Amino acid sequence: MKTLFFLISLILTSISTSPVFCQGIVRSNDTIINHTSDTTASTSPNDSTDLENDFSPGLFFIAMVGFGFMLLGVGCGIALTFIVVLVLSGLISLGVLSAAVLVGLNKKSYTAGFKTFIILGSLVGGIFLGSAGFWVLNKIMKWWTTETALLSGSIAGLIAGLLFGYTSWYVLRRLTGYIMGKLKT
Repeated sequence: MKTLFFLISLILTSISTSPVFCQGIVRSNDTIINHTSDTTASTSPNDSTDLENDFSPGLFFIAMVGFGFMLLGVGCGIALTFIVVLVLSGLISLGVLSAAVLVGLNKKSYTAGFKTFIILGSLVGGIFLGSAGFWVLNKIMKWWTTETALLSGSIAGLIAGLLFGYTSWYVLRRLTGYIMGKLKT
């Protein structure tokens, strides 16, 4: 819907700034100016503007800036959609989403499935972030071999992701209880 709105506004902006649309407006003002210049002898005939080459660089610049913002918005939307689809396909291929759904169905509880998703998602994320962090640290400091850095980072990320998952689950559970208590009163 937003894209449609931006497209319509782009079309209206480009139509309203086109020389064909503006010439009718300028010509109607020109007849008024010519009519008044005939009655006064103070203006010379060389002061008139050439209406065939009427181009407004300011309006063109504003239209181009608006068009640039629209392209930037569309590009950000495409990039965010691509990132979300990539993360979801990664979680599905690693089995995190499937395992969370199976746990929720087995225990007949949305809460158990969501808890499993939070813990497994942070665990997988911790492994990737930990191994990437240790790899970068090893590239800078040259402490270990690459294999040792990746293995150490994976183990540290596993532990950190597990701790983060349980901590975030505890915080989310408390925060949800607090908000539900405030909504009931």
